[in-house]
Amino acid sequence: MWSRQLARTDASKIIPLKPGAQSDRSSLIANFSALAGGHAVGLVVPLLTVPYLARTLHPEGWAPVLVAQALAAWLLLLLDYGFDLSATRAIAQARGGLRDIVTIVWRVQYAKLLLVPVALLLMLVAYAFIPVLHDAPRLMIWTVTFGIVRGLNPLWFFQGLEQMRGAVLTDTAGKVLGALGVFIFVHEPNDGWKVLALQALFAGLSCA
Repeated sequence: MWSRQLARTDASKIIPLKPGAQSDRSSLIANFSALAGGHAVGLVVPLLTVPYLARTLHPEGWAPVLVAQALAAWLLLLLDYGFDLSATRAIAQARGGLRDIVTIVWRVQYAKLLLVPVALLLMLVAYAFIPVLHDAPRLMIWTVTFGIVRGLNPLWFFQGLEQMRGAVLTDTAGKVLGALGVFIFVHEPNDGWKVLALQALFAGLSCA
């Protein structure tokens, strides 16, 4: 799908021919603003759900969710493996050729997929040795799903092309909708798994 999409893409839309200083400055400001705004929303939105979840889930339901979110963060860190930096740089350097871009995209995504079995093994170990997760198999399943889907997000690709606004808007919208879903669907301590399910669902839609 990536290769077909890139093959249909006009190279002039990806690679500015001879941008002037003014257009470079405007592009830099626009991309920086998009990244900064998306990062700020990504930090603030989860904080808005914390008081509601702490009150609704109670300690017995809130504790497993916190552990699950921490595991998802570690899983995301594993699947990222520095690609957000190295792959972004590689895409930026390869903007002169679509074939090079296609090669980079496939290599990065394949590398991430190769890390998925390692991630699954680590999650099984965590499930076996963390008592608070023993009674929450659905929570664990959605935690793994969220971590994998989030880890495969191609935001780095658009960052390398300096086309951040649309990608960040899509990614941020997924986070906001996931948070809104918490207020709509989570109403009792047994609903803790829905928090990760909503995050996984909208992360998947954003990635798609």
